[in-house]
Amino acid sequence: MRNPRQSDFRTPWDRILGSESQVRALRVLDETDEPMSVRELARRTRMHLRAMQVAVEKLEYAGILERVGTGSHPQVRLRRAHPLATAVRDLFQAERVRVERVLDHLKTVAREHRRRADAIWLEGPVAGGHEGGDETLVIGVLAPSDRVDNVVDGLRERMGEFMRREDITIEVRGWTKADLEALEHERRHSLESAIPLLGTPPGVVRDGAPAKRGRSRSHADIDAELRDRGRRIAQVLARKPELVGQAREEITRRLATATPQEARTLREWQQLLEGLSLQRLRRWLIDSGDQATRLRQSMPVAFLKTASGQEEHRAR
Repeated sequence: MRNPRQSDFRTPWDRILGSESQVRALRVLDETDEPMSVRELARRTRMHLRAMQVAVEKLEYAGILERVGTGSHPQVRLRRAHPLATAVRDLFQAERVRVERVLDHLKTVAREHRRRADAIWLEGPVAGGHEGGDETLVIGVLAPSDRVDNVVDGLRERMGEFMRREDITIEVRGWTKADLEALEHERRHSLESAIPLLGTPPGVVRDGAPAKRGRSRSHADIDAELRDRGRRIAQVLARKPELVGQAREEITRRLATATPQEARTLREWQQLLEGLSLQRLRRWLIDSGDQATRLRQSMPVAFLKTASGQEEHRAR
């Protein structure tokens, strides 16, 4: 027996938020006033094109979206004149504020261990922005073997009440440098989107480490892989120049809690992001010079997510 439909007047959210694809579309369109093609909307939401076409049709019928232009490939945008448009904006703003609140708390707790840990980061699907059914926040800790267990225990003790308050699950994993160097390539690759909470992200250790199986990678192989990553990022920057601003904001935040060694690298990135034009930065990302070769090992997370997202899109 089918459930009877409710009144669109009394319960408009049933139609507006009726499926995940509709929610994803609204979330992306809420971040801009510029119209967007359905194909671009599908790419940004990581949804199949047909699913997004259906979602847009439903949202347009509900009146919360409006079409811009004519022809076979019209664009759409959030209809700000809709009486619930402000509520949509408040909804997603609350979502973003919660994420920032959680990250700020994790960074505060991580700083309490700055004298005992070499690095602390957030890893896993949540860090990469590709959440699945398991939305556990995984915190990685890099510390000397004689201190790593104590740091892990200390972090776990600080998470209990916070997990209850934010209704989230947090797992803390401890690593030594030897552990990271022994990781297989696939597992190392999964750390590329890690969000730094304290110290240098694990990629600096990871990129130069040999795989557990097979022969060690040469420096030439490593740099070729990193240059390919830089090439993918440069391609995306041509379409999304706003990523440069996101990377600058990230560097500024990280400088506030960085160790002296990490701060030197971050200031180099800061100088490049502020001093290079977009075109020159795109060329620099694939440059073979010493500075570019070295700094490609510590890409801003905003850039790494872009490269990872493009790989996933191509795979589809």
